Amino acid sequence: MANNVYGCANGSGHSYLLGQGPKIGPGLARVGRVALAGVDAGYAVGRMGVDTFATQVVVRRLDNGQTLHDVSATTGLLGPEFFQTVQALVVKADGAVAWIADGGSIVRYTHRVEVVRLDRRGEATLDTGPGIYPPSLRLSGSRLSWRDHGAVRSASLL
Repeated sequence: MANNVYGCANGSGHSYLLGQGPKIGPGLARVGRVALAGVDAGYAVGRMGVDTFATQVVVRRLDNGQTLHDVSATTGLLGPEFFQTVQALVVKADGAVAWIADGGSIVRYTHRVEVVRLDRRGEATLDTGPGIYPPSLRLSGSRLSWRDHGAVRSASLL
């Protein structure tokens, strides 16, 4: 199918299906944000359900296809008829990943923006709130930074 999104590592001789492209529909695994570091690809995969749009953050090695992480984009329960999206994503060559997720429930009129990291220490929410500016997410070595209400915040990604 021409709408599929694949990833591969130079010289591996294999490509791996990550999901579908911009076309969306029930059951399709739509690939969103993508970040690469070495042979590791971090990416968001959204799936449309009945009154939901659930998104996972996946980290996959493109040399052997191994999935290192596959977790929900948001860390808390959102309520009925929810949506989740990944607004920004960074990954390290060791599989550590961080992202800014946006989610909510159209029934409960809730909205949540959060900065999340997943590394060798496990998964943790680093920041939450409407002042988080998704385009500001940066990774320099192991130093992660983002803006919240104009102030630069930072954490380590190990």
